[in-house]
Amino acid sequence: MAQQSPAQQLIGDVAPKLADLTDDVLFGDVWERPGLSKRDRSLVTVTALVALYRTDQLGFHLRTALKNGLSREELVEAVTHLAFYAGWPGAMSAATLLKSILAESDISADAPSGNRQSHRRPVEGRRAEAALAGFVAGERPPREPPRPRRAPARPGRPPASWASASPTPPDPPPAPFLRETPMEFVKQ
Repeated sequence: MAQQSPAQQLIGDVAPKLADLTDDVLFGDVWERPGLSKRDRSLVTVTALVALYRTDQLGFHLRTALKNGLSREELVEAVTHLAFYAGWPGAMSAATLLKSILAESDISADAPSGNRQSHRRPVEGRRAEAALAGFVAGERPPREPPRPRRAPARPGRPPASWASASPTPPDPPPAPFLRETPMEFVKQ
């Protein structure tokens, strides 16, 4: 008997048609289209899974991304970037999963990215790796003290320094045309 695909092993006994579609259409057609490289498809797929918080499939696709040429640095940087656009919980889950996958793959921080097929240069100073390591361990990186900021002026409002002692300003007088209307304007 032929070896079963991962989809067949995972769901073939419960949903054989879904397993067939996964093998034939998704991985047999969509992933083989020439419009994007497999590396780029992996980056898009990992991004979508992190953004949608689909962690069940994320581990498989992080491993596939590494096999398809994405480097550790690129995946770490993508997850860090996604924290701000797709949400912190999804990025944290992805970072911890990526950390365990990198540990099981024995890809150390000092190991060169031999599977790298990108024209991009590595993250300088390994900031992304240091951030991920501290991020996952629950540590906060040292920060510079915040610079004082001036609150932006709001149109039509006086600055806070002009605040009066009364908690609410008095109501302005009604506009002249809202007072009693002379009868000559009411004539039909």
